[in-house]
Amino acid sequence: MKKLLVLLLSFLSLTICQAQELVCSLSPPGPHNYCAGNQSINFFADCSGPGADNLVYTWQVQPPGGSYGLVGDVDSYNSQLSYSFTQPGTYLIHCLIEINGENGNPDIYKKELMETVTVGPSPAIPSVTIDKTTICSGDDVSLSISNPLSGVS
Repeated sequence: MKKLLVLLLSFLSLTICQAQELVCSLSPPGPHNYCAGNQSINFFADCSGPGADNLVYTWQVQPPGGSYGLVGDVDSYNSQLSYSFTQPGTYLIHCLIEINGENGNPDIYKKELMETVTVGPSPAIPSVTIDKTTICSGDDVSLSISNPLSGVS
């Protein structure tokens, strides 16, 4: 009986390994402070680990005083979001990352990443004036800048 137990145990082997975890982060990292305008800001979801090549990304943005809405090219589920912050206030950026499971069901892995973006008003454009309407070679010219922002000269 002892020999049979030893023989049976020699056929059974148990391999214990540490499971690798999928690690995801948003870049650029916060805090984010921008001016309102037409400039697009790019956000990237960067993931590494098992299954990283089979991910589905869903981006949402909650504008100031509004509710979450889908943004980006939802059909391709891209890992990048390019967004223009057009009005001052606080925005919430939300990225839902899922591993595409069997039959397209994203039920194996789910991770949510969030960032807060604070957007201030665009600064006023300073005006430049010149003291002459006609300038010839060798003439002295005086330029003055009027800046509507206090404390900036």
